[in-house]
Amino acid sequence: MIVSKLEEFIRNELIIINSTRTYQELKTFVWKNGRPEAQRGYNDDLVMSLAITCWIRDTVLQENVKEVSYKRAFLNSMVSVNTKLNTTIPGMQGYKKDETFDRIRESQENYKNFGWLLKG
Repeated sequence: MIVSKLEEFIRNELIIINSTRTYQELKTFVWKNGRPEAQRGYNDDLVMSLAITCWIRDTVLQENVKEVSYKRAFLNSMVSVNTKLNTTIPGMQGYKKDETFDRIRESQENYKNFGWLLKG
């Protein structure tokens, strides 16, 4: 996966190789018995480090895009509610019968009646 990512970056010209040592190692980098490695007598350290760097760059950028989209979705889901709780009881000055409890009771009855629709 890592070597194929390096190949993809080079093929699509996403990186420019300025190092002559890295370029020379790339020229001697071959597939031998199904494994990517340098030819006998040559090194592949720079090629492998470049391949790992390309793979990390691609992975980190993808994760960063996901993270930004998660944060955006989270922030867009936040709402501001300006609800006041009526703490007065019958007989207190300023008591008003609150219809909220009636609406809650009604929604609970609807859930009991139509709850079978929500089960999945």
